[in-house]
Amino acid sequence: MTTSAPRLTSLSHGGGCGCKIAPSVLSELLQRSASTAAFAQLLVGADTGDDAAV
Repeated sequence: MTTSAPRLTSLSHGGGCGCKIAPSVLSELLQRSASTAAFAQLLVGADTGDDAAV
């Protein structure tokens, strides 16, 4: 009997945008975390709800 390795995509429930959590869930998680002062050069951070920080 020959067993083949599973495709890696079969082990993931989503990819890219499909793996994102709801903005409300992210907001709740960030509120629970210890707040830290933002870097002076930070243009976009967690306060804007953006996908990434710049």
